[in-house]
Amino acid sequence: MSPREHVKVSELPPSPDLDTAVKRSLIMSKKDTVKGKRVLTNGGFLVVHHNAKKTKINATVHLKLTATRTLYCGASQSRGGGVPDADAVMDWLAKLCSSLQHKP
Repeated sequence: MSPREHVKVSELPPSPDLDTAVKRSLIMSKKDTVKGKRVLTNGGFLVVHHNAKKTKINATVHLKLTATRTLYCGASQSRGGGVPDADAVMDWLAKLCSSLQHKP
């Protein structure tokens, strides 16, 4: 399957810290392995994770819009036998979502 990306605004308060962003990113994938996590220069949070066999890989960015709204970017790819060159694809998905900017 080709990579997928979605951007949405949520009416949930922004993640206050990186650990909360990780927990929110893994809410539906609690057994996933976190490959990377970091605070972005725009104040957002990046979380990159995958399942055990790397048949599904994900990158998520959480970016504060207001005290009660968050902008999310999610990028993922899945493939039954495992995503080919999964680590490089995860890096690319992370770069894609990390490029998200909010200009008020």
